[in-house]
Amino acid sequence: MPADDDHGEALGDGEPVYEGIIRDVTELLRQQEELTFLASHDPLTGLLTRSALNVVLTLGIARAMRNLERLAVFHLDLDKRELVNAVHGHAVGDRVLQEVAARLREPLRASDTVARLGGDASRFLQRADAAMYNVKTRGRNGWKRHESRAYDPSRSWARGRIRRGTGKGLRSSVCGGCSASLLKQEGSMKRSVSVLVLVVVVGLCASLGSLGETIGFGFGGGGAMAFFPDLAGIDAFLSENGLDPLEGGFLIGGGGGGRGGAIGGMAFGGMGFGVVAESEGIDRSAELVVGAGGFDVGFAVGGSERSVLTLGVVLGGGAAVLDLSFWDVIPTQGGRGVVPVPVETREIVRAFGFILPYVSMEAQVLGFMGLEVRIGYLLPVVGVDLGDGAGIPAPSLDLSGPFLGFSLVFGGIGDGGATGGAEKTATSGGSIDLGSATNLSLENGAGTIRITSYAVEPSQTASARAVEWEAVRRAPRPQSLSGLQVDVGQTATGVSMRTVGIGDVDYALRVPAGTSLNVVSGAGRIEIMSYAGANVSVSLGAGEIVLDDIQAASLSVTAGVGSLSLSRPHVSELTARIGMGEIQLVVLPDVSATIAASVGLGELAIAGFPDVAAAPQGVVRRTLRAVLGAGTAQVTLSAGMGQIGIVSVAP
Repeated sequence: MPADDDHGEALGDGEPVYEGIIRDVTELLRQQEELTFLASHDPLTGLLTRSALNVVLTLGIARAMRNLERLAVFHLDLDKRELVNAVHGHAVGDRVLQEVAARLREPLRASDTVARLGGDASRFLQRADAAMYNVKTRGRNGWKRHESRAYDPSRSWARGRIRRGTGKGLRSSVCGGCSASLLKQEGSMKRSVSVLVLVVVVGLCASLGSLGETIGFGFGGGGAMAFFPDLAGIDAFLSENGLDPLEGGFLIGGGGGGRGGAIGGMAFGGMGFGVVAESEGIDRSAELVVGAGGFDVGFAVGGSERSVLTLGVVLGGGAAVLDLSFWDVIPTQGGRGVVPVPVETREIVRAFGFILPYVSMEAQVLGFMGLEVRIGYLLPVVGVDLGDGAGIPAPSLDLSGPFLGFSLVFGGIGDGGATGGAEKTATSGGSIDLGSATNLSLENGAGTIRITSYAVEPSQTASARAVEWEAVRRAPRPQSLSGLQVDVGQTATGVSMRTVGIGDVDYALRVPAGTSLNVVSGAGRIEIMSYAGANVSVSLGAGEIVLDDIQAASLSVTAGVGSLSLSRPHVSELTARIGMGEIQLVVLPDVSATIAASVGLGELAIAGFPDVAAAPQGVVRRTLRAVLGAGTAQVTLSAGMGQIGIVSVAP
């Protein structure tokens, strides 16, 4: 500031004079830096202190969980240091500590950390500390990993590849408390399986000793499935990766199957299912999917013309997939929310062969439809780890447990084989006036259904809109044939046709164009060719569906077991689902559609579209999303177990 005398006059020749105070703070800054360093470092060795290590470990564990990595903690103890101090003095003991610290720091990377601890081990180091003292109980100059009985300690969860531990006292534990639960469940599982096997054997003896006439039956359909394995190991693994246990504690989904045979004899068929459980977090999620299917063989130990009790076993294969997905969470503008951005997905996969002993009851509610309840126990017998998570420590996906299914099935219970004579047949038919009605529904238990449409001229009256039909009825006995009829009725919006009685009926129909169609059949074959209608819905329990050149606003196709062939559909919305079997979609090169397809267990392929770069995703559960042309029509294809093919052919 300018200097002046006591009277305010400026000193000097009018030039300003400045006064100031200068202080050397170099020593103060050095002392502050030293204090800051000593707050987090040991003054003797220069290594991090316990509190600083806890901060580093907390951040490291959070980063490892975020990136699906593991941390290795090397806990080193110097024996007989007190003896060195007593014999050579504390100065030499301190020199030993300093030399050890220098040698430990020398080979480490910049990302590694060395610290000096004292007192009891922190919560982060309890297992490493336990491994260290385990070595001491067996003698000095050694090393040991902390072992968890549930997992192989020589492997680590690290970006889908195996890491072999080389450090002394390496901490490599994922779930330390799962073994007891797994061992406890194993005994319970064996007891349950033994009881079920005994029941099946008793059923076999009963079936071999059954007398009297046999009644044939055939069912197929789909519904809800639930699987109740022990999820303790998986839930513990998810907890260590920052996720809650799987919702519900069991897996739920759907599936389908079909079975045919004779009461008092053997029954054969197939079954497929897919079940799932999920856990959702803010920036991560997990999904456990189990898909399986196989050959069904059993014995219909009892029943009547209204119900069948079956004891049997499903022999097949499947896969369990544990998907872990992580996102970056980005705040939205204004800070009022977050947007998850996918980063990566890791998969732990186990393919397995299994047996599923079961007890099943089918009850025929209507002439063509019934309900099935199936209770069993899924038991894997062989398996192999696959996917990008193979070989890393993870919870076992070798899942076993009770299985429950509740299905809507189509088909019927007949008395085939009762007489051993030739099958009886009869033919009926006629014409049904639709008038102004816009809907036609057809319900059949078993047989072949063939439907086409014909154009109606605008000048024709409403009475000219008629359904032309013919039905060939087949039954094993004359009395059964007389009770097998085609019932025609009126509904609020149209006409209904349904089969009444026990037996097979083959239908052939010609329907006026523009009529909405709803077809339901238990078993057999459904063919719809060159059909034009507002909405078309087709459901089949077991068998084959063939649809060609369908023109409609919406087309819905569902099957339990069998195959779906969809050629040249001209629709705005197409949905096709099958529990177990094959879906084949054939489209023209100029098609405009957005396709979403998924297979729980099986194959998914798309071919004939050179301008489309879409490819199926996933190791076991295969998914595909493809935009063809402008993507106008919406196409959804789904198979629980089997395959889906999408191809293009020239017109």
